[in-house]
Amino acid sequence: MGSDSFVGPTDYVLYAYLELDPATWATLRPSSMRDGGTTTVRIRSDIAPLLLGPPAAALPGDLRDKLVTGTAYDTRSVERSPYRGTEGVRVDDGLLLVLGTM
Repeated sequence: MGSDSFVGPTDYVLYAYLELDPATWATLRPSSMRDGGTTTVRIRSDIAPLLLGPPAAALPGDLRDKLVTGTAYDTRSVERSPYRGTEGVRVDDGLLLVLGTM
């Protein structure tokens, strides 16, 4: 879901933030498909503080979207129809997932 994606009237975006312990992080693979192993995902500005708490206020972005940059994780194992284009990024001790039906 890059910056040129547009959400249409029948498209949905699902956000999930999973706090993981060190043992679980050890079982996940960072994605090597992205530039330098990092990615930037967009999360709606009104949802960011609900998932990420007060640190969301410091994220770059605008009134519509906040930008979250971090280590990219391969999320193909959680992609299920109709959600495609899933992105995962590490935020502190959690994994932010962005799933879309686009």
